[in-house]
Amino acid sequence: MFLRNRLLQLTLIVLSVAIGMQAEDSGSCSNATLHGSYGLHATGTIIGVGDFAAVGRFTFDGKGKLTGQLFTRVAGNNMEPPTFTGTYSVSPDCIVTYYFGVGSHVSVIVDHG
Repeated sequence: MFLRNRLLQLTLIVLSVAIGMQAEDSGSCSNATLHGSYGLHATGTIIGVGDFAAVGRFTFDGKGKLTGQLFTRVAGNNMEPPTFTGTYSVSPDCIVTYYFGVGSHVSVIVDHG
């Protein structure tokens, strides 16, 4: 269970850094600004465990709900792909806060990704 939580936390950090979306020209954002599916790819090493690789997809509905699925491989072993749901909110200054898994996560919507 510890490894699964650690992988989810690592993936959420990567998602927060990697996701880039087109902001509206007016500079004002809302939940509707973030809609559609976005991919994720991450690799690295988990200290004391081994190599890590993940691919996944997050889908945002434009109304504040999200779903996702993550496929991971750790130390040569495929992990059971978790499917999860959550919520998100987008502030007028284009900051996105996600709520799923463990705690909340923050990213920003930028022009030209």
